[in-house]
Amino acid sequence: MIEQMRRSLVTIPLVLTIAAAPVARADPDPSAGPAVGSMCTHAQQNTVTTAISGDQVRCVAVYGQGYVWLPDVGPQQDPRMAEAPPEVQANSYNYCLAHSDRPWECHMIIYGTP
Repeated sequence: MIEQMRRSLVTIPLVLTIAAAPVARADPDPSAGPAVGSMCTHAQQNTVTTAISGDQVRCVAVYGQGYVWLPDVGPQQDPRMAEAPPEVQANSYNYCLAHSDRPWECHMIIYGTP
């Protein structure tokens, strides 16, 4: 009987140690949104979404880095439009207007001014 009690006393701390061991965290769910600072594509530029952290992020062009998800501070001019000829800018602006209900945002994306 005493031997059986001794075995039980040894088993209890072992069980408690295993139960209290930290659980490995799974990788973030990619469907939850991008991480702030992660890469995005030109096709996603000015797209606004919710990051894994819960913050609103926008895909923006960052000089020397490409396109990155950063905290949303409003639309950004498309870097390809900054030096485009006026007729290309006008065509792009009209295309944007035809596919958006926010003319001010189209103006910012194409011409770089609100």
